[in-house]
Amino acid sequence: MSLILDFFPRAREARILQGLATGENRSEIGDNDLDTTDWATVFARLARRYWHLSKGKPWRRSEIVIRKDLQVSHGVKPWNRFMHGRNLTADFHHWDPFWTYAPNQGLIIYPAPSSKSLDVLDFRARDIETGDECVVPFQLSGGSLIQVHVSHSVLLFAFVVKSDSGCRFFIEAFDIIMKQPALPQLSSKANNNLRDERLSQQTFSSRGPSQLFSMDRPLGHEGRFFCTHNSTHFALYKWIPTTDLAFTTVDPLEELIVWDIGSPGPGPRPEHSEPRRILTHPTSTLQHLGLSQNFAPRLRSLELDNITQDNHTGSACGHVYLVEDDHDLLAGPHAGPSSGVGHCVQSTGIPLSDIGPTWKEMCLGKAPPVRGDLPFFDAHYFHQSQNTTPGLARWQRIQRGHTPFHYSCSSRPQCWRHESFPYVTVSQAHDTAAGVRFKALQFFRRQDITVSFPPGIYPHHTDKWEGNLLREHPLGNEQLSFFLGRFDSLTAKGRIYGDERWLVGEDTDGHINVLWF
Repeated sequence: MSLILDFFPRAREARILQGLATGENRSEIGDNDLDTTDWATVFARLARRYWHLSKGKPWRRSEIVIRKDLQVSHGVKPWNRFMHGRNLTADFHHWDPFWTYAPNQGLIIYPAPSSKSLDVLDFRARDIETGDECVVPFQLSGGSLIQVHVSHSVLLFAFVVKSDSGCRFFIEAFDIIMKQPALPQLSSKANNNLRDERLSQQTFSSRGPSQLFSMDRPLGHEGRFFCTHNSTHFALYKWIPTTDLAFTTVDPLEELIVWDIGSPGPGPRPEHSEPRRILTHPTSTLQHLGLSQNFAPRLRSLELDNITQDNHTGSACGHVYLVEDDHDLLAGPHAGPSSGVGHCVQSTGIPLSDIGPTWKEMCLGKAPPVRGDLPFFDAHYFHQSQNTTPGLARWQRIQRGHTPFHYSCSSRPQCWRHESFPYVTVSQAHDTAAGVRFKALQFFRRQDITVSFPPGIYPHHTDKWEGNLLREHPLGNEQLSFFLGRFDSLTAKGRIYGDERWLVGEDTDGHINVLWF
């Protein structure tokens, strides 16, 4: 046990061991016991895991086949922007996957491949740790799936159903309730109850479907929706173009709405009724805040603070964030004029209470204008304003230098997107508790997946960078390894998930791949 704490102090198993010894961190301990756990096997697995991480070579690979004929799926078409330069092109946006990953539970939720009807969409959940599967109690028939996502242990489906006048937008949320997996047990002291099935339909507790709004037109691929949620709120940005054939004479309809999905209120709620809206910003307000996307959209994602509801008052708190992403090498119908700043990521926080200042935070990634071949962050800016437009905002430069950093003081600007500039970080999976981070990097045909973890975890590993990347020092003296040839097998949808134990992504054949360490 002492070797586990000495060599792998931040690993999940070490955190469980510390919790068993101190009585803290009960959420990770689960049903594990100090006396019955086979700690020698645990140490061997940890040594194997970090050896394979240090080499960039998984010790095992598994594949999940998902449904291909998704006739009832629709998805959200990404912006028509792509990177273009030197007669090369590369994706800058991707379609959302129709599967998702629950990090706290180690679950993959995916569309079942063997549905009885092509018009019915079923989902299954797989426990990566045990391989157990169960049916998710959600079924879509006669509608179009927009997004499936897990956040804060809440699984949420967003979908559209046709109506006589157009279509109706629904969500259905499920609380994921399940025990943590047990560590290896000593055969002489094993508790048979620890192997009880922890994954079943009772794992998913539905909050019921809710209709959010209606549209007076059928859902087409021209419209865009961006969604995010936590345990109490759901945020949606919609961008609906005009029906004008010219498409450039009338501004598109834009709206940002946040609903309370965690407070049912007194008395029973009518079926399919709309949750309480706590924030609505129409096109005019977004224009005033400098957030209107118009015909040169920059929006990449929405985010919410982890806590957006005051437990004492029940009122909304925290912010919803609009994360915008722009690059000098973008082309396509939705690409705006070049800003000349390289790669710019900007995050704007809007208070859910609609009281207090909005604030913007921005970071730039670009190469030095004169000599030298090391990319670096040019600047990081921050300002608060009482609903001012960017033209009136006073930006404050708070950092400059050659040292990339992971997060800003607010943790909102996604500077990880260009910390290896000119490479763009397509996606990352960051296990903050273990200190392990995977990154998918791309600069046209140059593609890599890297993993980094704190120094000293595997002392025989070198800190030298390899591959085709420009020469840099690993961030914070982290150790770093490369997964050569793995990019296409994991990033077909521009999304990777995982923690220190595994890395999950979708390949070009539409299969989910799990790399084990």
